[in-house]
Amino acid sequence: MALLVVLEQLSPAERAAFVLHDVFQFSFEDIGEIVGRSAEACRQLASRARRHVAENTGPSRFDADPAELNRLAERFIAAASNGDLDALMEVLDPDVVGWTDTGGVPGAPRKAFVGREAVVKQLFRFLDAFGVHMVAMPVNGEPGAVVYQEDRLLAVLAFETRDGRITKIHGIANPAKIAYVAGLLGAR
Repeated sequence: MALLVVLEQLSPAERAAFVLHDVFQFSFEDIGEIVGRSAEACRQLASRARRHVAENTGPSRFDADPAELNRLAERFIAAASNGDLDALMEVLDPDVVGWTDTGGVPGAPRKAFVGREAVVKQLFRFLDAFGVHMVAMPVNGEPGAVVYQEDRLLAVLAFETRDGRITKIHGIANPAKIAYVAGLLGAR
């Protein structure tokens, strides 16, 4: 999951060079023909992508207490559910980034939201529009939440944290992915 999140943050050219070379073992000359760039440019794209992946998927600098991470998720859920702006701002890093994988659903945001105000505004818009409730649940070993509309799974939120605050919120609302998760959870 972490690698997929990082790959989404790369430019299309960086992603292509990285995946084609490092995963599928294409030569930079072949990649250049595919993406319409020189072999040297593709080498640089892959190098930048490798650096970005390494910086964003490495092991945590410290082990966080799972109970503390769960409390952070629960504080986020309580603040968001109650519309408590001050409490929500306390759990979010000032530079928090939030984005959602919707699988291209029409009308869904296509870009990341950066900063507490932008993330909170989008979060409240989502909560109001869909009348959902959230339940804390670890997602890939990190704090997170599952989002239900009545008894139907609507989304999964994965949080990245640092120093007791949420720094990234990755929403997953892609219908194909949600159907898979719903099956695992026994939800509809």
